Amino acid sequence: MPTPATNRLGLSPIARVRAFRATDISPASEATETPALQHALLTEWSASVSDLGTFLPLATAIAMTGSLDFGAILLFAGLMNLLSGWRFRQPIPAQPMKALAAVAITEQLTRGEIAAAGLMVAVCLILLAATGATEWAARLVPRPVVRGIQLGIGLRLVAKGGEWLFGLQWSGLQFGWTSGLPFMGMDSLLVAALVGTLLCAPRLRRIPLLLPVFAAGSVIAIISNPGGWTGFAATVPDLAPQWPAALEWTRGVLHAGLPQLPLTLLNSVLAVCALSSDFFPRGGISPRKMALQLGVINLLAIPFGALPMCHGAGGLAAHYRFGGRSGLSAILLGAMMIGAAILFGPGMVQLLAGYPVSIMAVLLILAGWTLGRVARDAMAGTDLIILLATLLPILLINTAIGFVAGLTLAMVIGRRQPTTERE
Repeated sequence: MPTPATNRLGLSPIARVRAFRATDISPASEATETPALQHALLTEWSASVSDLGTFLPLATAIAMTGSLDFGAILLFAGLMNLLSGWRFRQPIPAQPMKALAAVAITEQLTRGEIAAAGLMVAVCLILLAATGATEWAARLVPRPVVRGIQLGIGLRLVAKGGEWLFGLQWSGLQFGWTSGLPFMGMDSLLVAALVGTLLCAPRLRRIPLLLPVFAAGSVIAIISNPGGWTGFAATVPDLAPQWPAALEWTRGVLHAGLPQLPLTLLNSVLAVCALSSDFFPRGGISPRKMALQLGVINLLAIPFGALPMCHGAGGLAAHYRFGGRSGLSAILLGAMMIGAAILFGPGMVQLLAGYPVSIMAVLLILAGWTLGRVARDAMAGTDLIILLATLLPILLINTAIGFVAGLTLAMVIGRRQPTTERE
């Protein structure tokens, strides 16, 4: 069998089998070659769906708002996964830019505003990669500000899920109630409780249950809305290019682009590259290479309807945890996404119209919880003060105001501290 050191190199399944054969050329090893390959392929396949808990809730919720076409989202996300798996040879999946996607959902951004925010981030990444200033730029935004953005946006996602479930509407300091879901039925609070229990049960966390849960929701949608099938067609989604208008640039960049940029630098460039070096010591990825690829891909894809995408340390950790040791898991995920985009195409809009709110609300709440829980390391001292200065305006006004408020306070506190304390 390959040594543990061999496994850390990120070899492809076939390479693993070859390494296995090189260490033992007995007839018994020949007989086990096929099972070894099958096991490697199975683990890569299992890993390929392990991070859909991040992708599906955000992508589906945005598609349900009508801002972007779900087929186009799937197609470009699939292409990005294929490119990532082929180029990096590591299990690094593509994910939506979380802060940007969350703002798009909670503040009802248009397609042009989403595109403007994503294009701004893409251009900044390319410029930083070209000048070698990636790590320097990431240090400009203090960690408590980043944590405040993540917690604020995460809580807004949780609030949106609660609105869908219970009818509680929250906007700034104003609250209201509308009719929520019934307690019983195919789309009810009982279904939401069951889905939440399955996805959160400690003993089931290692089992990728999200895909069957999402599939069950699709079955419910088909049963409750059989007419939705009439729109299905084996065709490529509408990829007509669209450029943001002048006002869309302003709102998109201020509300979603600026809050997303520091998160992309920290999590999608620096953190994922550091984790890559931990998992694959001989095949680490440089931050400059990662930033350049993210910038170029988004710059080319966003005008054609793509949801701005990135790579995340959480996605790499999820794929690695469930057996991903090569780029094959990302390639398999990309192939599935492209196949779904071509198979369903524009018909996904009709199907999503009948998708159970109970399931989507739970997925949105879990996505918000995952995004916000990382703020636990900024819950003391001046870090907590800066975090709250960022968090409260995000909850009460919008993300742009929270970002500016937190960054301003961080600069003031930083200037007042002695040099030795800052270090």
